[in-house]
Amino acid sequence: MLKKIYTFTPEIRILIAMKKTIFLLACMISNVITASNLTSTNLQTYAQSAKSVALEKNNLLSALPTVVVNMNTTYNNLPLPSFSTAVSAQGYTYPGTTNIKYRFAITNITTNTSVPDFIQTSRFVNIPTAIQSYNCQYTIKASAVIDDVVYAYAGNTITVLSPTIPLITLSPVTCETTLANLTSTLVANPGFTNATSYTFRIKLTSDTSGTYGYSTSSSRFVGANTFVGFPLLYGTRYNVAVQYTFPDPLTGLPVDSGYGGECMIETPKFPLISLASPLCGSKVDNLTAPIVAEPGPYATMYQFRIKKTDTGDGSAPIYYYSPVLNTRFTTLAIFAAPLAYDSSYSISVRYCISSNIRGTWSGFGHDCIILTPTALTPKMAEIAFKAVAYPNPFANNFKIDVKTSGDSQINLKVYDMMGRLIEQNTYNVSDMETTTIGDTYNSGLYNIIVSQGDSTETLRVIKR
Repeated sequence: MLKKIYTFTPEIRILIAMKKTIFLLACMISNVITASNLTSTNLQTYAQSAKSVALEKNNLLSALPTVVVNMNTTYNNLPLPSFSTAVSAQGYTYPGTTNIKYRFAITNITTNTSVPDFIQTSRFVNIPTAIQSYNCQYTIKASAVIDDVVYAYAGNTITVLSPTIPLITLSPVTCETTLANLTSTLVANPGFTNATSYTFRIKLTSDTSGTYGYSTSSSRFVGANTFVGFPLLYGTRYNVAVQYTFPDPLTGLPVDSGYGGECMIETPKFPLISLASPLCGSKVDNLTAPIVAEPGPYATMYQFRIKKTDTGDGSAPIYYYSPVLNTRFTTLAIFAAPLAYDSSYSISVRYCISSNIRGTWSGFGHDCIILTPTALTPKMAEIAFKAVAYPNPFANNFKIDVKTSGDSQINLKVYDMMGRLIEQNTYNVSDMETTTIGDTYNSGLYNIIVSQGDSTETLRVIKR
């Protein structure tokens, strides 16, 4: 009977020899342990056996042929786009087998940390999460693993850099624009999706010393008036930069991205205000009439001024100023000006947005013209309407004395004792002094009604 002859590759022969050696070592250790209790002699025998096996293993491994696996150099000495970007080893083949794998060794040489070498089927590898960190360098090398035999590292080692932290600036919505007002929203471009906060930095464009104001937000939006200790001024240019904060993937500690490029913004011109009341061009009721300014944005103080409207004689206007007021409501009496009746005056107002009298003041708004009332003239004392007949009783005729301040006509009606109307006439006030009544009346009693407008007097006369 013929024996079947098997032909093994060198690697398989080495594996068989290693397994035999390990088996012999196991037998030796078993004999040592079971022979008696562990003695110094037994321990020495065990140590010599282990040393022999290790030496045999090294001899066997050194007999393996060299298989070179190189890393691709696409990112050698370059930053990775992100930690999710994989680097790759060059693929290889080996005759007689398809059981091919890759062993990787990756070290963070900046922090001097590494992970244990690991074996995988894929030739693509990522920086392990355990040693990921920004601003770091990593070395990566690969070796062959064939039929589960791990070969020595024989290829190149590449160095890659951690991803660059992308810097951000203000969004085009805000950058190089004039703000609508001092509370407009500044908008930053987005940072990493896991950004926890954004810090905005501002300075005067004209400032070369680097005096900054800062405002931090949990989002990429912040109000222009939120910079601590740095109130914005109207009609001024500023440079704004932004950085964001995110957790370090390794330690979880916050990492600042650093500030991106500065963007210029400009605040709007100081808005001017005028009178809200009275309406421009209207006439006031008196020389102490109330005046009210329009509200100034963020105003803390107001000041009014008045001058007589230009008469066209070319003389310089003389302004009279109110004290600085913490309200926009006052009266014409606030001015130390000798206001005249039936005259035209121009009033303007300004406001301050600071908390002290030396703060930032607007200019005076446009003049609002008002008219003062016509001077009052003393009125004649009104005379109560009164009518008296004289003489009474009378023999031939009588007159009526009328006292009145009115100038409308006097109405006269005469009734006899039977109530019959026997006379009705209308007279001017001035004619009453000379008008005689009753020449044709018979002797008897008569009732006379004298009226002017709403005023009426009833008289009774007797003719002998």
